[in-house]
Amino acid sequence: MTGWSGLLDALEERTSRYEAALDAGVELPDLPDVTLPVDAPLPVELGLRAVALLERTRTVEARIATRTAELHRAQAYAEA
Repeated sequence: MTGWSGLLDALEERTSRYEAALDAGVELPDLPDVTLPVDAPLPVELGLRAVALLERTRTVEARIATRTAELHRAQAYAEA
C-alpha cells in the first residue's frame, strides 16, 4: 500500500464516519487528522478516487457548517 493509498483509505473512513453521524443526527466523532505523505506525487491511477473523495469531503464540510449554524441559532434563541 502506497502512502497515497493509505491516506485515501483513512480519508474515506473519516468521511464515512462523519456522514454516518450527520445522517443519524448524533454528535460528530472526534477523529485524528489525516496527513499527506511527504514528497510523494499522487499516482495517476488514484486520481479519480481522490477527486471523488474530495467532493464527498466538501459535501460533508458543508453539512457540518449548516448543522453548526443551526445549533448556534437554536442556542441563541434558547438564551434569549
